[in-house]
Amino acid sequence: MTAASGNPGGKEPRRQRFARRPAPVTLTPQKVALLRQIADYGLATVVQLAKLVGPSEKSVRRHLRELYDSGLTDLIAIPRAALAAPGEVNDARLLYGSAPNIACLKRAGQKALIAAGYPDTPAPLPPYGPRNWAFVAHALAIRDVRLWLELSARYVSGQTLETWKCGGAAAIDLERVRAPQKLYPDAWFTYRVGEQILVGLLEVDRGTERGNTRWQEKLTGYHALFESGRLAAVTGYRNARIIVVTSSERRRDSLATFIQQHADPTLASRFWCAGETLIATPGLDTVGWRQPGQQMLRALLK
Repeated sequence: MTAASGNPGGKEPRRQRFARRPAPVTLTPQKVALLRQIADYGLATVVQLAKLVGPSEKSVRRHLRELYDSGLTDLIAIPRAALAAPGEVNDARLLYGSAPNIACLKRAGQKALIAAGYPDTPAPLPPYGPRNWAFVAHALAIRDVRLWLELSARYVSGQTLETWKCGGAAAIDLERVRAPQKLYPDAWFTYRVGEQILVGLLEVDRGTERGNTRWQEKLTGYHALFESGRLAAVTGYRNARIIVVTSSERRRDSLATFIQQHADPTLASRFWCAGETLIATPGLDTVGWRQPGQQMLRALLK
């Protein structure tokens, strides 16, 4: 067979990443599972989806391509620098290469899931792209914590992530006249361990903000929360741990020191801080969490 002109060897040209080839798609159980996971998370990377749905990154990438071509999902177009780690070298290398594929749901995908028998499918997030990508790295880091909790629960009998509230749904009205009137954790969750419930108020700290003004505001807000009694009204439980996941162990330690110095001892004892490498492996029994004022690292669950 003669190769097509301008296409040596007859090979199909490399497909452009964001160019769709509109085509109908059959919603197999695998594709439905991926759509549901994307809808639930709001946005997710191929790596996250492969761990949640499987069976492999290659398989997920192929299915996502078909969902994208059919118009059920979208890809968030952001520069590689947007997902650079805070400590990564700030030079021209960040100008080249692509950021990982980040999938999000489109309205057509929501309608397809509703038609497939999932009427509670949440609406897609607002569109994100090169002009408003700054939040994406932080949002993915929050979802990494959720992924860690969900995978941890899979591997241990009697453990379950029962509640997860993220973004605006996680806001807590303190019912106060004076400031702060609301507290905005990145997420809050309830995690069952047998007969016990761990309530976690999540803060993800990527070390991108200068100074500690924002953290001083958070300490004020958490102090007001535990004084107000609103925790039980919102979560159903009176006690909670403030789970802080940082960009590195160095940041973990410096933040724990700041909390020790600026929060009263009772509030400081509620904080559990860990570097993000700790949540790369499922399991709440891994030693690596630091409480302010404590030298010995501990496991979140004994």
